Amino acid sequence: MSKTWKIIIFVLSFIIVLGLFLEISSGEKNKTWVLNGFTMFGTLLSLWGICLAYMQIHSVKETSEKIQSEVANSIKEINEFFSFSDISTTIERIREIHNYIIINKIELALLRMKDLKIQLINIHSNSKLGTYIDCDAFKLLIRDINLDISHIHDHLLRDKNVNLSMVNKHLETTSTSLEEIVSKIKNSKL
Repeated sequence: MSKTWKIIIFVLSFIIVLGLFLEISSGEKNKTWVLNGFTMFGTLLSLWGICLAYMQIHSVKETSEKIQSEVANSIKEINEFFSFSDISTTIERIREIHNYIIINKIELALLRMKDLKIQLINIHSNSKLGTYIDCDAFKLLIRDINLDISHIHDHLLRDKNVNLSMVNKHLETTSTSLEEIVSKIKNSKL
């Protein structure tokens, strides 16, 4: 309710109480009419205070609901941004692993591949990205990366041969899939 309506209602209520007060006071022969007038005026102010409090509570409730809605929208937008950012970071991680393999720093490549696996799992389990991801294909990518981690780990511990070209192939496939997801997200925002 607007401020003008509140003032109009208060003034009309005051006029009605004043009219009742004058009506009662003209028919009274003793001094109790003054006490009756104060009682009626106090009652009016109490009722007005209750109505005003109710209107304020209602206004606060509406404002709170609007704020909650805006916060929910902001959180949704932030989550979408972080999802997009996670994918970009993961793509950069793959490039970093490629570089470690090229310079034959297999230990560092293994550490980054473990990070990559965690990032891929997080991307896969992100419900916001579900519409952009082929879940079965993504599970295969995670499985391939996991196998590559096992092979590199065996290479470092047991001196077994590891097929680095296969590792690079899996990384490239993963990178391509992530780039496709980024492209889908960008195109859906247009």
